[in-house]
This record gives sequence, structure tokens and C-alpha cells, in this order.
Amino acid sequence: ENTPEVRTGGAGEFLTFIEDQIKPMIEADSPIDRNRQAIFGHSFGGLFVLYSLFTRPSAFTTWIAASASIYWENCAINAFLPQFEAAHATR
Repeated sequence: ENTPEVRTGGAGEFLTFIEDQIKPMIEADSPIDRNRQAIFGHSFGGLFVLYSLFTRPSAFTTWIAASASIYWENCAINAFLPQFEAAHATR
């Protein structure tokens, strides 16, 4: 309340940018072990880490979400959890 409007969105596009633009650019200049790629985020960054994990779990091998803002937009991140859990359920 009484603060500027916060605009959100674009997580999918940002993740695509990381996968299609940033990773290849880094790999062109430095040796990269594709089996050891990590993502870290804090607060909104942590929320992005969870979104990335739930929607594209093959993008990284290590996920670190520190103090993720899971409360944001009435816990909207929870909408992505059932599909992730179903895809990774042990039978």
C-alpha cells in the first residue's frame, strides 16, 4: 500500500533468453560442464529459480532458491507444482 505499482511477468521469456542466448554465449568463451550447471536466486530471484525448476527442470542440475518470495501474487508459484510433482513422482 502507498508504494509504486510493481509489474511482474516474463519469467518464461527470461528463462528462454538464458537457455538460448546466455548459456551459448558463455560456452563459446569458456569450457562448460553441462552436467554441472547451477542457478541461484534470492527473494524474487529465488521465486524465478522455483519457476525454472517447476517448468524446465532440465535447464540446470543444481537449484538454489534462497528466501524465495513464494507468497507473491497469492502464492501463484504453487500452480506450477502439481505438474512438476506428477512428472517426477517415483513409482
